[in-house]
Amino acid sequence: IAGLYGGAEHKYRGSRSERFARKHLKITDFCIANDDFTRLNRQARAFITGSDQVWRGLYSRPYHYLSFAAAGKKKIAVSASFGTETLDVGPYDKNKLGGWLSRFTAISTREDSGVKICKSEFSLEAQHILDPVFLLDKERYDALILGRRVFDGKGAVYVLDNTPDKKALVAGIAEGLDKELVNLADTNDVEDWLAGVATADFLITDSFHGVCFALIFQRPFVCLGNNDRGNARFNSLFRTLGVSIENVFAQTSQQALEILKSNWQPMLQLIKTKLVQEQRRAREWLTIALQRDVSLESALKLLDFQEARVAELEAMIDELRKKDISFSRKLKRARYRLLSKITFGSVRTRYKAKYKKLQLG
Repeated sequence: IAGLYGGAEHKYRGSRSERFARKHLKITDFCIANDDFTRLNRQARAFITGSDQVWRGLYSRPYHYLSFAAAGKKKIAVSASFGTETLDVGPYDKNKLGGWLSRFTAISTREDSGVKICKSEFSLEAQHILDPVFLLDKERYDALILGRRVFDGKGAVYVLDNTPDKKALVAGIAEGLDKELVNLADTNDVEDWLAGVATADFLITDSFHGVCFALIFQRPFVCLGNNDRGNARFNSLFRTLGVSIENVFAQTSQQALEILKSNWQPMLQLIKTKLVQEQRRAREWLTIALQRDVSLESALKLLDFQEARVAELEAMIDELRKKDISFSRKLKRARYRLLSKITFGSVRTRYKAKYKKLQLG
């Protein structure tokens, strides 16, 4: 478990997520200090990052880009998400992000817009695949919920941001259907949460993964969307599966009631067929990524990135020359500072020395 969210490991300890992980997964100790990440490099040959908005500036940390991974390690992004349709660098310099991303052996993104961001912003190739929860067969999840509580005859609600508008919408659905609604946020563990989605008559949610599991378990659902957390992921998922947004998105209780009362079986069958195809494609991509040779490919990516950044810098300098702007000491210092950040090895050392000399001078 690498770092978590910038010191927020206390929120994770003892949570149902940690209990589930310790029960079903092989996990490392918490990794917070540099020594912890150094130890990880001795223990692992490959590192994988993904998926839930790990590359959105608002949420990401350097370790989400596997910045700690040694040069000879495989670095794979499985369905990594930028969270928005355009690049959000957050507190980071774009060139710093580009340097980290160029070290990856293989990149896949959860949203189709992520492929465009990799290409247009960093000149990197990426593959669009579905969220990793779709990589497992439904039968694996069915096995987790055997003997768990059954919610037949009831509706399920899982709302992350329970605003007054959403509360009113949910209340309107309960009244319109005259049906008891169970709040899945109150479940004790992940297995009970899964059972709620799998066995309820329908799901009302603003959670992306709530929607994912409704699709996996073939349950009707109403998506409330979530502007603050990002709607790009919903839009990309529905485009991939051929789902019309108007058939699943609701902003009023009346819209939600119409969605839930519609005939879901034809659409669910089409979604099931598409999910099988996308699951196979994602598995094939991951298999190939894990088999790739890391050394030569990563070195070439680093070289391409370095050359592209230097070319951009030289173009900027040429533009300044055309405008007859003199190359002052300040401009030279800025140039060396930038080059010391985007280059590598002995080249970086040389530019660092030049930058430091100008500072001292």
